[in-house]
Parts: sequence; structure tokens; C-alpha cells
Amino acid sequence: MSVEQARELIEAGEKEEARRLLREHLSWHDKDAAAWGMLAIAAGDGDEALQAVRKVLELDPSNSWAARRLRQLEASQRYTLPHEADSAQKQEVVAERIEQIDEDLLRLTEALEALRTYEMESDRQDRRQAGLLPVLVFVGTLLGSLLGLTADFGETLSTVQELRSVTFPRLCVVGSSTILEEGLGMSVDWKEEFEGIENVNVALRAIGSTAGVDEAAGGECVHVLAMSEPMTDSQQETLAEAGVQITCAAEIGYDVIGFVTDSNNVSTTEISLLGGVLNGQIQQWGEIGGSIGQPVTVLARRGSGTTEYVLCQVAGYCERIGGQEFPPAANYVECDSNEDCLDKTLTTPGALYWTSASWIRAQPSEYITPLGFPDRADEGVINPLDEDFNVRNYPSSLVRPLYMYVVDNGTGSPRQLELAESWLRYVRGLRGQQIIEGYNFYNHFNRPADLIPPLPEGFTFPLGEPRQICR
Repeated sequence: MSVEQARELIEAGEKEEARRLLREHLSWHDKDAAAWGMLAIAAGDGDEALQAVRKVLELDPSNSWAARRLRQLEASQRYTLPHEADSAQKQEVVAERIEQIDEDLLRLTEALEALRTYEMESDRQDRRQAGLLPVLVFVGTLLGSLLGLTADFGETLSTVQELRSVTFPRLCVVGSSTILEEGLGMSVDWKEEFEGIENVNVALRAIGSTAGVDEAAGGECVHVLAMSEPMTDSQQETLAEAGVQITCAAEIGYDVIGFVTDSNNVSTTEISLLGGVLNGQIQQWGEIGGSIGQPVTVLARRGSGTTEYVLCQVAGYCERIGGQEFPPAANYVECDSNEDCLDKTLTTPGALYWTSASWIRAQPSEYITPLGFPDRADEGVINPLDEDFNVRNYPSSLVRPLYMYVVDNGTGSPRQLELAESWLRYVRGLRGQQIIEGYNFYNHFNRPADLIPPLPEGFTFPLGEPRQICR
């Protein structure tokens, strides 16, 4: 049984049959949030609906539809008349309920009309062909269960997005904070535009590249894995041992890594000297022209693809010594996010931190002290925050490809895997690349000549032949 089948039964008015099938399905697949959401709609009573909605939120805390539905159900319970209520109490509650129903019917009518207008927009023809009208029918079937509740129907049904979480398949895009960070906005722009192209609910989770690989191998909901570093041989082995197949792989653009320090340190250094700072050979800023006696404190995020990339490419620390995450000779302090790391950098004398220059550019410039490097074209000093920054003149070890991999770890349906491939092709297409450039990344159409992105076996391409993205 699929959630789509249950939805069709509900639309056909066969809620009891949908409920029976959903109960049977959930007895074997207790972690299927979409099925629990459908059960909340097909539920025989309020208690069952409450149980189902709470289960959805347990599995998917960010599900806005479930959060609103929970408020509706809890509100409806407040209207349940106790047996001991006297006639006057019952009459008062009934009058209040009738008034609320009138208001809610008006809001629902307005919401349905808005959806019909949305359906008929000339620039949404693809959506009409994909069948948005069944969604309107589905909204109508909710009327019986929603009448009389205190929730704001205008808020609940004002956009198709609120229904998307239940009626459309979920696409889980997980991994690199550089790529998926909501504060940057790039992935949200992709999500909103792609959802306008396909009937899909895109769930973004920025947890870091390494953590994304671990979740894919662990059987979590991962259909597209975003990474800000090449997938290593050991990571490929981890996925293979877990039975996870990589079905598509490609670079989606390029990023520049920038370094920031607290305001009292050096402003320029050689990339070779920076490597010595990061691996612990240089432990005092005075050794490279900074404050005498000021020790270096390096801020770094565990599990970050950016961290892994810099440690390998700049510090030469590609294999962990004794299982240690960071070079043992240097003074590393862990931080949790770009915001946390920058805060600690600005308040820690002698601190140094690195992250995507695109993210740094979005921060208040008056607080940022970037670290510059000799220009490769012998034109002075270059740092990625310069207005006339030319990526070809920046140290090549600090220019990195960004990747996406479509993975099949058994958690996706054929339709979800098909959507994952479409997502990758969209991101690599003209619109997706325009969005990348809008956030100060570099498109993959103009790859730096001396930068060849490493890819898993089977996804490389001979010169002069078409590129293979998906197997």
C-alpha cells in the first residue's frame, strides 16, 4: 500500500478502507510520517487523529501541517460537551460553535477560491497538467473534519504548500551546510522553484557533509546527498557496505573558502604558512608577522565538509592520526555552526576560522577581518571579499567543487528517486546555476581550467564525450 493509494481512497469517500489499509501498513512501517499524516485525515475519531498527528510531529518536528492540525484537534476537544453540563452551558457552547462555524466556512470558501485562481494562472500550465484539481477535491473532503474547530482556516489552507506535506511525495535533501544553509537562502530558492515545477515536498536538512553520509548509510530519509567536499573512498565503502547505491553524481558549482581572524592578527599570509598554522607547525602569530607571544586558536566544526576539505588540502591532514578529528599539534576549539564559530572568532584573541566566502559576504563587513593571500597574477594581495575578486587569481587549494549525489538507501520509492534525479538536473541547469551565482558561488559551466572535480567511478567523462550524470 502507498500513501498515494490512501489519498485516492479518501478522495473517493472511502475513509474507512483507507484507515484500515493505513493501520495495516503502519503496523509494519511505524516510522512512515506520510502514512501517519494520512491516518490523521482518515481517523475514525478525534483521539485517533491526535495520536496520528503527534506521531507525525515526533518523526518530523518541522512539519507545519501537522503542527496546525494538532492545534485544531486540541481546540476541538475544548468544545466537547461533558455529560454533566447543564442545559444553559450546552446552549452557550452550541451558540459559540455555530458562530465559529460561520467564520470558518467563510475562510474555507476564500481559501478554495484562492486555490482555484492559482490553478488557472497561465504560467502554471504544467501544474494543471500534473493535476492540481484533485488537491482541491481533497481539500473538500477535509470539510467534515474541520468544521467547528477553532483553527484559522485561512492560515491553514491559504497555500498549496500546507497540503504538500501530506499529499505530495517527500524529497529529502541532506548534507552540506555550505549548500543547504537556510540563512544563506540558496537552497530555499531552489526548493520553492522546484516545488513549483514538480508536485513534491522538498525537505532540506543542513547537517554537514560527513553527517549526511552517515545518515544515508544509517537508513534515514536521504534521497539527495549534498557535499562540499569530494566523497572519499572510505565514505563510498561505508555506503556500499550499508547497501546504499549512488545512482547520480555531479559537481553543481564551485565555492571559495575564506579565512577570518580576530581584529588584531595579520591580514596577509602565504598559503604554505597557513598550512603550517593549521597542522600545528606554527603555533604563534608572531612567527608569521602577527602579535608576538599571541598563540593561535583555530576554530573548526566537526563533521563539516568544509573542515574536512581544508584540513586535507591546506593542512595536509587527510588521514586522522590516532582517530583524532583535528591535527593534534595545533590548538583546535570546536564550534557548532558558522554563526557560533564567527562569534567565538571575534571574541577570542588569536582566533582563526574558515568557511564559505559566500557566507562571509552575507555578514556585517565592519566586523570581518579577512585573511588575504598573494595574488597569483602578482598583483598584490587578494581576498575573496574584494569587490574585484577574480577566482582564477586565488589559491587553487581554496577553490572547491560542490557536489550532489542521488542515493538509494531503501527509503525512497521509485517516484522519489525519479524526483531526486530531476532535482539534480534542475540544480545543474540554467535556472539552478543562476541562483548559485546570485549567492556568490561560481557556476559549473565555467570550471577553472586547473580544477578537475573528483567523482566516484562511473561518473567521470572522457574529453570530447557527453557527460554521464546518472547511471
